[in-house]
Amino acid sequence: MIFGRLRVAFAGVLCLLALSGCGVAPVPPPPVTNAAQTHAPASPIAAPTAPAPIITLSGFSAYERAALRVRNIGCGGVSSGSGFAIADHVFVTNRHVVGGAALLQVSTYDGRDITVNAVGAVIVADLALVWTKESLPATLQLALSTPPPPARR
Repeated sequence: MIFGRLRVAFAGVLCLLALSGCGVAPVPPPPVTNAAQTHAPASPIAAPTAPAPIITLSGFSAYERAALRVRNIGCGGVSSGSGFAIADHVFVTNRHVVGGAALLQVSTYDGRDITVNAVGAVIVADLALVWTKESLPATLQLALSTPPPPARR
């Protein structure tokens, strides 16, 4: 009789665990420190139509300053990706980078951590917009129209 009750209780616990997903997200790893970051020089090869990067006094181009590191902490562990700022408090990334996150850690080029307010994603296009509490250090201007097709050679 008592073994029957234990068996039913054990089965109930297993069912609850299966229905609850991972239950608890893993402990986030510590943020990357500035000492661990390296600054690689910009690639000497650029698209012919791309404007020359403007190097700031800190030695980073506007493109590098707008780039963000995104760490997704969720049931499956920790994964990472990147994004780029398009407005003072909005950046673009891929949906698969932010999907299933229990916690998102976002860091700027200079190692500053940014707090995430909200995430919106489109499954079909694998795109996501992320809204932040703090202002992002730099933004990239998106094209106002479709660029012309490349010239045939």
